[in-house]
Amino acid sequence: MNRKLPFICFALSVALWTIFYFVFYEKTERIFPVNRAVDFYAYGDASDGGVSTASWSFADSILSCDFFVKPAIDYPYAGVGMNFVTDAKKLNAELIDFSSYDSICVTLRTERINQIHFKILTFDPSFTKLNSPLSSRFLFQPLPTARAFQEICLALNDFTIPEWWFSKNAIQTPDQSKFLDRVMKLDFSSGVERNVTDKLEIKDIHLVGRARVPNFCLIALMIAMLLWILMSEWIFYSREKMEQSIKKEHALDSYNQIAVESHSVKITHNVMGYLQSHYGDAELSLESACKGIGVDRNKLSEILKQESGMTFSAYVNELRLKEAARLLKESDLQVAEVASSVCIDNPSHFNKMFKLRYAQTPLEYRKSFL
Repeated sequence: MNRKLPFICFALSVALWTIFYFVFYEKTERIFPVNRAVDFYAYGDASDGGVSTASWSFADSILSCDFFVKPAIDYPYAGVGMNFVTDAKKLNAELIDFSSYDSICVTLRTERINQIHFKILTFDPSFTKLNSPLSSRFLFQPLPTARAFQEICLALNDFTIPEWWFSKNAIQTPDQSKFLDRVMKLDFSSGVERNVTDKLEIKDIHLVGRARVPNFCLIALMIAMLLWILMSEWIFYSREKMEQSIKKEHALDSYNQIAVESHSVKITHNVMGYLQSHYGDAELSLESACKGIGVDRNKLSEILKQESGMTFSAYVNELRLKEAARLLKESDLQVAEVASSVCIDNPSHFNKMFKLRYAQTPLEYRKSFL
């Protein structure tokens, strides 16, 4: 009996699993920079009566945007974007398919502001017109930034179409159809700041997803593992002892894995539960939340990034604005009372934040449900 045979089978199984993991398990696609025709553009708010401006440049594989946001209108803005549809006659060939991926990762930095607005514009075959930019579906997510380049990954399922888009296009029955298989543009714009001069630099954009393993690969792996098990049963004489040892080790590994995963899930549950039950606390801060939950700042920020893609302050504001929207819809409280009830004591600041989130003032939002 050749005692090298089980080791050969084991090596073959390891090789097959290695191929499975590195070739089929995860896939990525670089969106920027790549050797693909892309039209870069910059824009300001002049079309809405503002004076904010922006300009772009591309050098050393980095897209840069200098923008100047001035408070000439209530909600000034400026930004930069990249258009993948450079030839209308080749529309279907130039649209990019994001639908088989889970996340989009962006490596960027800014000099002053801490958050920008990130939008994915998609082509709705029944509605979008190439000569009408607002007819593209706007998928929105806030994107945190820092002074040094950092990679931020956002789950594609978390992108939502804001309510103002449906209002602008007079769509009476809103839906969240995203058409991620037909992406036209990526767009980055200034956040809530009303008076700022800043520089945005984008170094890399790529997609990450888990590939679907072809059936023949699964069959090949199953046959290989079955052969290895049969050969092992035939070769090793102390089968009962081996099985008991494997079961014992497997039980110990399973217990340790479950313990680690349970602890991680518990911490995540505690963090999200604490913020959802304390966002109405006027004294809530990152420090008080860390103390109340029993985690450090880095761990809390990491969990929020993984679960919501937001910073601490952005997530708390999102919870407060959702509660404000509910109160405007279901109660008779005055706008100032609603703002105070969600711990935003400055009515003017509340109005600005609410309109940025829902594309309507609080009063307009309430009237839309009357």
